[in-house]
Amino acid sequence: MIRPSVKYIVTAAILMAGCGLRHASVDDPLPADQLAAVLQNAFQSADASAREAVQRVVKDVEQHQVAAAFTDIKELAAEANLTKDQRITAIRAANTIGQQLQEAAQNGDTNAVETIQSYKASH
Repeated sequence: MIRPSVKYIVTAAILMAGCGLRHASVDDPLPADQLAAVLQNAFQSADASAREAVQRVVKDVEQHQVAAAFTDIKELAAEANLTKDQRITAIRAANTIGQQLQEAAQNGDTNAVETIQSYKASH
């Protein structure tokens, strides 16, 4: 019978951990070009109000209405009836949209600036 040595087991564990075998966390933003598809996929089995909220976010993003998208995604992420995966996806999307909002504000978008100020004042 072959008994693998501890050295080989530890090496294999380290290699597996380093090969991207971790799940995305809430701190990982979604890639902007995948935002709509990931949101729609994650919420396809959600209730009607959550699916409608996702559609608003997707529409806002497609129309480059980043301030509205930020507000809508924050509302979606705060809904009580989301699954753990849906909540993580919404938070990751909020991170992505938040980055876009910051960029828009830095580029002089007054709606973005006002949205950031309003969000900071309420949180």
